[in-house]
Amino acid sequence: MKTKSTLIGTLVALFFVIFAGLVFLPAILSSDILKPRLLQEVNQHLPGQLGVSEWKFKWFSGIEAKGITYDHRQENLLVEVVELKGYRGLVHLIADPGNLGAVELLKPDVLFYLSDKKQPETPQENEPATTSRLPAFAGILKITDGSIRTVKAGRDPKTVVKDLDLYLNISDLKEPINYRLFMTSGDTTGRFAGEGTLTLSRDDPLNLKAIQSDAKLKITNWQLEDALAILASRGDYPAGRGRLNADLTLRGSASENLDIKGHVSLNTLQLWGGPLGVDRPAVNQIDMQLDGTITQDTLSLKQMRFQSSLANGSVTGSFSDHGQTRLNATADINLAEIFTQFPHTLKLREDTKLSQGKLVLSADAKSEDGVTAFDGSARIDQLKGVSKGKKISWNKPISLKARGVSMYAGIG
Repeated sequence: MKTKSTLIGTLVALFFVIFAGLVFLPAILSSDILKPRLLQEVNQHLPGQLGVSEWKFKWFSGIEAKGITYDHRQENLLVEVVELKGYRGLVHLIADPGNLGAVELLKPDVLFYLSDKKQPETPQENEPATTSRLPAFAGILKITDGSIRTVKAGRDPKTVVKDLDLYLNISDLKEPINYRLFMTSGDTTGRFAGEGTLTLSRDDPLNLKAIQSDAKLKITNWQLEDALAILASRGDYPAGRGRLNADLTLRGSASENLDIKGHVSLNTLQLWGGPLGVDRPAVNQIDMQLDGTITQDTLSLKQMRFQSSLANGSVTGSFSDHGQTRLNATADINLAEIFTQFPHTLKLREDTKLSQGKLVLSADAKSEDGVTAFDGSARIDQLKGVSKGKKISWNKPISLKARGVSMYAGIG
């Protein structure tokens, strides 16, 4: 009888411990007892440091976190999120870990630290090509009132993007994925809006290239100065400013046919620094009409027309990741404008100025297995200018034709 009473008491005590553990598990997880150890374990797998000032776990009514930071100063990056709200509790996540439910990020802020020192480029190793795949999860992601800022040493942060709102619905992978994105530029004059659907392949739903896309993108009066500053701080790229307008549509899939059509224009573009040296080119307007297709790692340009004060022309052809290229291009180039805008890049004498001149180019090229065959012509006409204080003029057109094959060993 004594042994039986002891066994019953042990079972009751064990049941009580398990029951108490289950009841108080959310409270234990929400306290600061386990948080340092959990964050330490997570940070061992991240390049930066993740921090959370407060979080709350509940069995049924969702998970909340406040004061989230991701600090990766080595890459000049700091991310802060005021609050994260998850609408699925521990019970739902344990029962179905692949379904995150609805997750909302309130007022996320991304801060880029800009530096005049260029970051060394990390050598890239050639890895075997693999099929890109989506992570196997479902849920709804909502970002509200996000922002992107930049800051230079000794200066106050500058807002590049604000009013960033994102809605991404992946609640059912068998149905089209819906998304909407909207943001305003830091100077409040630019708008970026995109929306569309992504339909996963029934045979291979996690294959990125098999996704059917139907998307619209519209950019209105967006100032590029801050975006170019971020690029310039991370490599040998020019800084600059200019207003971007774009209206693009994407339909299809990269594994079959992904059609890209639209219009892009740049107004009052100015560039400086980086590979341009002391040159500071400025172009009032650049317009481009694009009609292309992406198929099996190949970009095919049915037509790309461009127009500016520097040059007008068109390009057709295809570009493949496997080194196969076919290109047909024609261009009317304003030599006087090119010489004026890029004297340092072209290594021109300071006493040489070109006031008039036109270069007409036409070229066909085909490249495969390291061998490029080309057939082109050039015509220079109406040259006028000044060199060493003397006027120069060449009214007779000059025509050139070239045909040949370029290989690793040289041109034949």
